[in-house]
Amino acid sequence: MFLPSAKRSARLTTAVRPLSACGASAISSCWNRAMLLRIFLLIWGTIFLTLVSFALFIHLANWQTPPLVRNDVTQELALAALARLTQEYGADQALVEWQSMASVFVPFVATADADCNAELSIADSAGHCLTLTGPEAPSTIMDEIRTLTLPLSFGALISAIAAYLVSRRMTREFSILSQGLRDLADGRLKTRITPVLRPRDPYMTDLANAFDHAASQLQSLSEGRQRLFHDISHEIRSPLARLQAAIALLEKQPQRYQTMLRQMGTDIGRLDHLVDEILTLARLEQDEPVLTREPLDIVDLLEPIIDDANFEGERRQISVRYEGPNHLPLTGNAEMLHRSFENVIRNALTYSPDKGQVSINARAEPNQISVKIADTGPGVPEEELANLFEPFVRIGDTMRAKGAGLGLAIASRGIELHGGTITGQNRNGAGLVIALHIPRDA
Repeated sequence: MFLPSAKRSARLTTAVRPLSACGASAISSCWNRAMLLRIFLLIWGTIFLTLVSFALFIHLANWQTPPLVRNDVTQELALAALARLTQEYGADQALVEWQSMASVFVPFVATADADCNAELSIADSAGHCLTLTGPEAPSTIMDEIRTLTLPLSFGALISAIAAYLVSRRMTREFSILSQGLRDLADGRLKTRITPVLRPRDPYMTDLANAFDHAASQLQSLSEGRQRLFHDISHEIRSPLARLQAAIALLEKQPQRYQTMLRQMGTDIGRLDHLVDEILTLARLEQDEPVLTREPLDIVDLLEPIIDDANFEGERRQISVRYEGPNHLPLTGNAEMLHRSFENVIRNALTYSPDKGQVSINARAEPNQISVKIADTGPGVPEEELANLFEPFVRIGDTMRAKGAGLGLAIASRGIELHGGTITGQNRNGAGLVIALHIPRDA
């Protein structure tokens, strides 16, 4: 079954509104880059805030390097200096030289050692020893880890708070989006997330607007489908009801067989034509309809249609005139283009008054073929022009219209499948002009 107007409008308008900084053709990649940058800045900002807070705490608390680390470094430097002095000056003179730099290596002190048995003893060439003494190291490294507990705890607290705020904000936004998608999946097509989300981030605003726009399109599609089923049932019910009435009448009055047979044939023909148009539009409304394209000439397609239209218009003295070049070559599907032109021309013929005229003006443009079909009928109310190419729409004198209102919808879809456009506009004075623009390499 073909989809109603919502599907076509969804094809012709983008479901995701473009970001202000992106072109419409690059909306997806641009939005992804924007979200990547946003998440990166949030994570990096959290880490940076933690480092700044940690450094600020150390500065304000005047926190010192842990004794274990500080003493180990001082001890290595003092031992190296004492060894150099001892080797250069001997133990006695080295002890004198040490006193001049002792303040640098506090709390370590150099003393003479007769036994030379200490762990930090250094002997000169004469066998005299000096020993480096200082504070005892903590019994375990845990003692020093305890000195780091306060600044580490403060840094962990700051990072935890920052991570919580970031994750809370992000999970709230995505949970609202997730719930909205579940609501749509469950058929609640009136769901909108922008009022609930109230996004402050421009990219989340675009995402919320895209969701609401998609939900609106789905709602329109669902409502259009309901109208479609109603219109189809109504159009099919009318000829079937007449057929049933004719059969009932024949049962009572068999002598009216010849008269009723013609009427029944007409109703069956209308029903067959309606089913054919519905099937055609359903085929064209597929996501990827297959059209065979070949080189053709628009004039060759128009000529037999114009001849038939002039023949049909003789009874009402309506003339169909063509103005344009003798050849208009392009690449396309001959059957689909023929049907599109025929439907538009027949529509113009139907709504033209007696002794009226249908004019067809065609011209070649650099990249496309333009064909304008104008009638001298009553035209279309301006507010109805937007619905002119929707299925089952009949505007104006519905008593004059014999079809189901699918002809222009089929024509519109056929031109769109060729990458072209079709528009309707009222003429100055009276009548309607339908303009078809078809790319040369359709």
